[in-house]
Amino acid sequence: MDVSKNLTPRLRMVCELLLPCECVADIGTDHAYVPIFLVQKKLCRRAIACDTAKGPLAAARANIAKFGVKDVSVRESDGFSQILPNEADAAILAGMGGDLIVRIMASPTVSTFQQIIIQPQRAPALIRRSLHQNGFLIDREALCRENDRFYCAFRAVRGSEREWTMAQYELGKRLIEDKHPLLASYAAHKIKKLSEALSHMPQEHENYAEYIELKHSLEDFL
Repeated sequence: MDVSKNLTPRLRMVCELLLPCECVADIGTDHAYVPIFLVQKKLCRRAIACDTAKGPLAAARANIAKFGVKDVSVRESDGFSQILPNEADAAILAGMGGDLIVRIMASPTVSTFQQIIIQPQRAPALIRRSLHQNGFLIDREALCRENDRFYCAFRAVRGSEREWTMAQYELGKRLIEDKHPLLASYAAHKIKKLSEALSHMPQEHENYAEYIELKHSLEDFL
């Protein structure tokens, strides 16, 4: 049975960023649709579906059995805590907040991955900066809209690159280079959020000047 129909645009976007690999660790797997899909489509030979909650782990096991996939294992793991060194050569962190992703990425296990696919729910600029500060470059980015929400995702690989501009960190330099068709709408959405935040923020607030600068930089992409 093919799991493809269960993938939302957001999850399909995540899957499309992965380069073929030996084993992928999907952190925060929830229903395990992503690792099941990747094994079915032979984008990886094996996958480890990881989560911290009993409910998602049970759902993952049920779906693995339902779709008849033998090469996806389920593991209770807080981030990469239960992933052995060199056990996986790729990782996926999708559907989490920026602070949590940065915390998980602080694990020494990260150094063993050849690629990491990240799809944050919030604070993409924070994660992009953290990747650059920790020996990664971002070689591809994607953007989609699902249920009136924007979702970005990016692939990080080992390497270094020059520091990006404020707008590039916020929107995604690769999306800008690719002239993504949703880029202007995405920038407008972020400008609206910044304007709302600024309307309730006194000018003496420590973030006020930074928000104003970011808002002006994003206006170039409308």
